[in-house]
Amino acid sequence: MIKKEQIFRLNKLSVFLTTLIILVVFYSTISKAQDCNISIDTNIPLCKYQIFELSVPECDDCTFEWRKDGEIIGGSTNSILVSITDQTLFTVKVTLNESGLFCESDPFLVTTHPDINIELEQLQLTCTNGDKDNGNTAMIKATASGFFEADEYHYFWDVKPIQVAPGDSTVALGLKANQNYSITVKDDYGCFETDTIFTESYDNPEIELFADPDTAFVQKPEIEFSFINHSEDSIALSNFFWDFNDDNDTANSFLPNPIHRFILNDQEIEDGGKDYLVFFTAFNEQGCDTLYTHQVKVIPMRLFIPNVFTPNGDGVNDVFRITEPQSTQGGNGEEGFKAKDAEGFYTPNHYYESTKLVVFNRHGRVMFRDEDYQNDWDGDNLSDGVYYYVLKATGPKGTDVYKGSVTIIRGQ
Repeated sequence: MIKKEQIFRLNKLSVFLTTLIILVVFYSTISKAQDCNISIDTNIPLCKYQIFELSVPECDDCTFEWRKDGEIIGGSTNSILVSITDQTLFTVKVTLNESGLFCESDPFLVTTHPDINIELEQLQLTCTNGDKDNGNTAMIKATASGFFEADEYHYFWDVKPIQVAPGDSTVALGLKANQNYSITVKDDYGCFETDTIFTESYDNPEIELFADPDTAFVQKPEIEFSFINHSEDSIALSNFFWDFNDDNDTANSFLPNPIHRFILNDQEIEDGGKDYLVFFTAFNEQGCDTLYTHQVKVIPMRLFIPNVFTPNGDGVNDVFRITEPQSTQGGNGEEGFKAKDAEGFYTPNHYYESTKLVVFNRHGRVMFRDEDYQNDWDGDNLSDGVYYYVLKATGPKGTDVYKGSVTIIRGQ
């Protein structure tokens, strides 16, 4: 017969065994969640920018939370691809979805090889015109530093065609100005760093061009050119020349203030004139050439000769004024004109190389004569009436003859 004491012991043993079974099952379940030791697929330290994989054992019913230096970086699987630029701590939290049990990994430190530092120096400037030989003379030197000595690194220029100094891959040759050039430097670990430099050039002079006049005429096609070097104190000119961009035998000049005649053909005159883009090339002391432009035009012109003037001293229409039609001078009154005569109008010799004006009375007697008429004849106290004029205006295209009558009205 079983005694009460034995029954008590059996019950106690049963409770113990039940508890033990529960604990075994519990800890077995937990162990699945706590299998979160991080492993890496490459050796440490590694190179900056290198992509590597971190992982923990697979778990079908788990979620994964990866962190990089404490910040969540995403990733919901047991592995993740990452890259770094400096030593970094990674952790992962693995959670069983059914029970909510979880584990967190120990911090996993990933370190990098020492940095590669690149110093780029332009050894030689070049001209800005890369299409010419003197625009391809820039030189750049790269110097790497870090764990190794400078000459133990490997230098790879992104220059096409590749031009490096003989026996010295740290120096790139034959480069153009105002461009970006890149280099990649590698060490014996296979790590790399890239840097870029923008090449500089010799300074170009600051030139301003002038033309007097900007608009010339078929029968007086001479234009005087000049320039100012606003950077003269810092950038001297070693040479310069003009190209007038026409078919004239004297289309070029090395003078500082050349005068050039632009001769139009008949078709160009019939078309209303021609625009010319004049070129000025300046050379600095390094032989670099810079091109500047200035536009001028040459047009035909028929003079406007009035048929009446009133020399009564009131300041209005007091002289026999021969000039271009006002519509071509940019406006009415003095505002639109460059001063030439007393009231700001161009005189006939602005449009022709030479002029000769003769005024007759109705009997053919010469009342006035001038071979360089300046728009200053006020009638010479002649009586009111009709007078006749002949104006011979000469230029490279021959002589234009203007004939007509003009009435003097003094009103006194």
